[in-house]
Amino acid sequence: MSKTFISLRDSLKTNFFVLGVLFASLSVSTQVLDFSLVPRFIALALVVIILLLQQSKQENLKLNFNFIIFIYFVYSLYPLLSSFWAVNEAEALFDSCRQLLGFSIFISAYNLFNKDEKKLLQGLKYTSSIIGIVIIAVAFFQFLKIGSINKELSYGVTALSGHKNLFASFLFLLLFWMTFQITNGNKLFLRISLLLIFLIGICFLYLRTKAVFIGIAGGLAITIILFFLKKIKLKINPVLLIVLLCLLSFVCIDYVLPKIIQTSIASVVNSVNSQAVNIDLERLQLWDKSYAIHKARPLLGVGAGNWQIYFPNAGLDGIWRAEDLNVTFQRPHNDVLWILTEYGLIGMCLFLVVIFEIVVKLTKQAQSLSDYLPIMFLVGYLIISFFDFPKERIEHTIFFNLLLGYSVYKISAHSKTISISLTKPKKLIYFGIAIYFQIFVIGVLRYKGEYFTRKIYDAKFSNNPTDVIKYSKSALSFAYSLDPTSVPIYWYLANAAQTNQLKDVAFKSFLKAYSENPYNRNVLNDLGSAYAYQNKIEEAIKFYNEAIRISPRFDEPKLNLAALYIQKNDFKMAHKILRELKHDSGRRTEYEKIVALFFKPN
Repeated sequence: MSKTFISLRDSLKTNFFVLGVLFASLSVSTQVLDFSLVPRFIALALVVIILLLQQSKQENLKLNFNFIIFIYFVYSLYPLLSSFWAVNEAEALFDSCRQLLGFSIFISAYNLFNKDEKKLLQGLKYTSSIIGIVIIAVAFFQFLKIGSINKELSYGVTALSGHKNLFASFLFLLLFWMTFQITNGNKLFLRISLLLIFLIGICFLYLRTKAVFIGIAGGLAITIILFFLKKIKLKINPVLLIVLLCLLSFVCIDYVLPKIIQTSIASVVNSVNSQAVNIDLERLQLWDKSYAIHKARPLLGVGAGNWQIYFPNAGLDGIWRAEDLNVTFQRPHNDVLWILTEYGLIGMCLFLVVIFEIVVKLTKQAQSLSDYLPIMFLVGYLIISFFDFPKERIEHTIFFNLLLGYSVYKISAHSKTISISLTKPKKLIYFGIAIYFQIFVIGVLRYKGEYFTRKIYDAKFSNNPTDVIKYSKSALSFAYSLDPTSVPIYWYLANAAQTNQLKDVAFKSFLKAYSENPYNRNVLNDLGSAYAYQNKIEEAIKFYNEAIRISPRFDEPKLNLAALYIQKNDFKMAHKILRELKHDSGRRTEYEKIVALFFKPN
């Protein structure tokens, strides 16, 4: 096969990869609840499948890998392994697939950089510029619609990321390629990059996302420290250094940080009670309760995608919006704690080894200021991730893995790699295609699930239980069982079936909902009522008490308990329960009148 043909084929692969990055980063759909997450997941799965199909045309396949790639591969497989002990397998499966898609972008970028660094860099410059122009233009129109620079209103400027903080952190990732163009681009790209950097700076100032400012400052500060440490030629064994950094990180994460969080909570509670303070307090409480989740499963974690399941088990007490406004949380707003709670110390260790290995080796071989850019943006992005949740989003996953792929390529150019040549790789590639086709199917099922969940909401609002049942059955699959607020789809089905007097269907559906999310207070309360309807009083009391334990300000199970005790003529207990109610209601008044007739407290 001629070198010209091989060069042309590699060029086509690079061009498609770059176009795939563009396509997957901007894909949206208005037919689902989250307009960007699942559509981009599906788009990225398609891109990876086509890349593998292109690879299958090769007669020979050369695989280059090193220690970092191996550990990152193991880390990417770990979420899939964790699905075996996760409570909700559908969420674990989705999170696992997202991680595998990220690794695919990483390894594809790494291989393409090895084949033609200049071509891929040029393509990524075009791509990042186009994406930057598109999302900044969308943000500009959103700003014009709002017409104000008010901080609270700035939450409406989300571009195509769904949240202003996610928009800001994605701009930060794009900023790497813009800055890279200044040091390695021609005059045209220099002008475009400078304009985009200026516009990104304006966006940062308007959005006022503290995490990004801290990330920029922290990334720059640590890079400067590394620069001067290299200048003084401090000699230390890299392996020993990485081990020491991992140990230090575990001490900070597992022992120092929890105490800082608890002290900060006490400080905020005692300070002025403003909305901004409440938001800060809420985030600190999410972190504190994440440690309660971690302590329950410290080594293995609770399973990929299952933080949202276990979080209420730590107790919603003290989180006013969760208890009184029924606000739910799907993530701890801290990717470090997210990894720690879901993947445990094992997963966290794998992640830290990858990051520290990259930073240490990039620093060791850095010769010019531009060599420090990947370090600055990698460290800065990890700092941002400590205060937000970019791990969840596909566009962040893509560009974070592009940064990792470039970093590992630069490392491998100055270090030994293991090379394996396969003369007939088609079976292996077809196996990979089969896996990613399954990932694509999971994405389609998630899309279908969200599409019908929207219809469930509409039917529920229109008080049409028959349609709720129909749409719930259409939404459910092995890949989708919870709505975006962690409420089981079976819960909607159960309540609608109960309204239609389908008692057997309702009870079985409540049990299914409980198996999908055993710590949801509404599921626990309604399952208790389902047992009460069957006159299984002890079971009902158990589930009512569990709902109260999770959410002490949730009055519904208390009222149901009071009703049970009134039926049992235990007016003393009914009186005790009614005194614990936090809100006034018609049912409370009615029960208090009944109890007052038969029980006079001392």
